[in-house]
Amino acid sequence: MQMFYEKSMSFLMSGPERSSWEEEWEKSRERQIMKSYFPGRASRIQELAEQECDRMEYDGSRMYDVYPDKQMLEKICGRIRQQLEREGVQGENLRELIWVLLWGEMLRRRECRRKCQSFF
Repeated sequence: MQMFYEKSMSFLMSGPERSSWEEEWEKSRERQIMKSYFPGRASRIQELAEQECDRMEYDGSRMYDVYPDKQMLEKICGRIRQQLEREGVQGENLRELIWVLLWGEMLRRRECRRKCQSFF
């Protein structure tokens, strides 16, 4: 008996499917590699943004509101900026860099939470 498929499958599609956990692990690994390329100041801001997001990582957190509160985000950015100033980090566009990195981290966590909730 001979079998054929009307639609051909590529070699990659014929193997076992990768689980979403494997994909998430690979994304995380790639993200860590890319973060290691950040210049010193951006790396420190990213670290502080992650710490702030860690503090807000709980059920009912305002970080996961449909529309996060802009004043809350301004306070968080202010805390990060104060910490950086105590460490002697200053420069042009510091506020904007803090905003961008904090928002990027929050968006990543919001997406991750949405994906995790779809499993349950």
